[in-house]
Amino acid sequence: LIEGANQIEYVPVAEDVDHLLMLEYTPCRSDGIVGQPVADTTQSVVLKAAPQVRGLKVAHGSSRGPIEGSDVWVEGTYVGGHEGDSIYQWYRGKHDDFTPIDGATSKRY
Repeated sequence: LIEGANQIEYVPVAEDVDHLLMLEYTPCRSDGIVGQPVADTTQSVVLKAAPQVRGLKVAHGSSRGPIEGSDVWVEGTYVGGHEGDSIYQWYRGKHDDFTPIDGATSKRY
C-alpha cells in the first residue's frame, strides 16, 4: 500500500523505481452498496526518469534581495531515481555575462 495514493491519478516517486504498480478499485454506489474489488498491475516496472531539477530557485533570507555577508542557497526538487553527487557551481555577473566563482560549489554560497 502506498500511503496517500488514493486518487484516480498517481505520480510515481523514486521509491517506486524498479517496482510494478498495482491499483485495486472497489466500486461503491451512491446508496452505499459496495461491489467486488478488482485490480490491475502495470506490465513493466517503473523506470528512472532522466536526472532533472524542477522548480529551481536561488533563495535568500531577505525581502530586499541577496545581501553581502548573508547566505544564498538553492531550492528545487530533484527527480530521476535517487540523487547521487549532483554538481553545483555558483556564478557572478551582469545580465548575460557570468563567470564561475572559485570554490563556490555547494548548495549554499
